Amino acid sequence: MFCSSSEHVNAKSYSDPLIIAHRGANNIAPEETLPAYIDAVKNHADFIEGDLRQTKDGVLVLMHDSTVNRTTNGKGYVSNKTYHQVEKLDAGVKFSKKYRGTRVLNLENLIRHFGTKTKYYIETRRVKGKLTMESLLLKILNKYHLISKRKVIIESFYPTSLKKIHKMNKNIPLVLLIKHNQTVILQINISVIGKRLFMGLD
Repeated sequence: MFCSSSEHVNAKSYSDPLIIAHRGANNIAPEETLPAYIDAVKNHADFIEGDLRQTKDGVLVLMHDSTVNRTTNGKGYVSNKTYHQVEKLDAGVKFSKKYRGTRVLNLENLIRHFGTKTKYYIETRRVKGKLTMESLLLKILNKYHLISKRKVIIESFYPTSLKKIHKMNKNIPLVLLIKHNQTVILQINISVIGKRLFMGLD
């Protein structure tokens, strides 16, 4: 990851790299569930990373895929389900019988559990092609003082999402994720976000 401003990240030296728990400790527990994040924090991860999806009724949940098919016992798109429907799904049984009954985690419950004891690396996504989660995300982050205490970095493959966030709060470090064949797009969008743009290869 390359960054253009590190003042709000409290980054370590290059000899002591940051540990970002991608989807939590997902080799030990079901990805993006509370057990996976608890294990990551227990093992001294500097950041816990998670992907946001938004339910039909507007709740932000932690899930990488657009559907619940791969990681739960349910089927269908997250955006077509209410939070109550998503919350009832088993997000652990496909990983291991040990985690049977583990529930899909919503963002606010994750933050309530850890507070400012850890740092968060959060990925935004479009919802049915639209930018709908950014305002709610910042509302939650402000509610728990994660921005003012420099506890969060926001990442996205969508420059428009990062631009929207930057307009709402210019003090949040941002990461533009790119595919290997999108390096030219990166050059175009560096100036769009401003000096707090970070760049990450995926």
